[in-house]
Amino acid sequence: MMPSQQHPNRQAHNWLIYNISDALLLKNTSIIKGVLLDLGCGKKTPYKSFFMKYAATYIGMDWQQAPIENIDIVADLNKTLPLTDHCVDTIVSLSVLEHIKEPQQLIDEMFRLLKNEGNLIIQVPWQWSLHEMPHDYFRYTPSGLYYLLQKSGFSEIKITAQSGIFTTIILKINYFIKRFIPKGKYSSQLIHYTFLPFWFFGQHLAPLLDKLDRKWSYESSGYYLTATKNS
Repeated sequence: MMPSQQHPNRQAHNWLIYNISDALLLKNTSIIKGVLLDLGCGKKTPYKSFFMKYAATYIGMDWQQAPIENIDIVADLNKTLPLTDHCVDTIVSLSVLEHIKEPQQLIDEMFRLLKNEGNLIIQVPWQWSLHEMPHDYFRYTPSGLYYLLQKSGFSEIKITAQSGIFTTIILKINYFIKRFIPKGKYSSQLIHYTFLPFWFFGQHLAPLLDKLDRKWSYESSGYYLTATKNS
């Protein structure tokens, strides 16, 4: 099963971005260990079953705006997190940092919570539409991410682009189409099925076209990074 298979937002028009993120997670399973903290885990904790294959303990933390049915710790991620120093081995935060008012403060908190030689996995959008408004504050470049992580004390920082310009464009088009499909009507199902071949073909073709651009990473939909605490 793919890591994002149970994600409620994974649909026919956007599965490509989840497949890309899944591939990057699977590539880095060796750094997932011990007590894992999933910051901004979401109400359904969709990645919990995947992380539990590699971590000994899973802790899901999210803020009060999210329904708390599956969340272990409810906390405001913009403030000091309610855990003791050096208490976790791995921190994962996927598509969360853009919703944080003071990102440096949260990254400092991540560093505080990690044990020595603990690992961090972060995914953030770059060329992506506004979402979860009004709590969408930032977009991050590789240089900006590196600066924030290094300032907090992290080392072994590795940043990977998620896509190139063609994947970014096809996903934007797909989301644009999806926004105009009416909800809750019989006609909406007909429109949805009409676009399925376009979505399917476009998401298979785009990654191949990305390879034609030597600077493909400059137009990424987002970035994925890993880092280690060595202190």
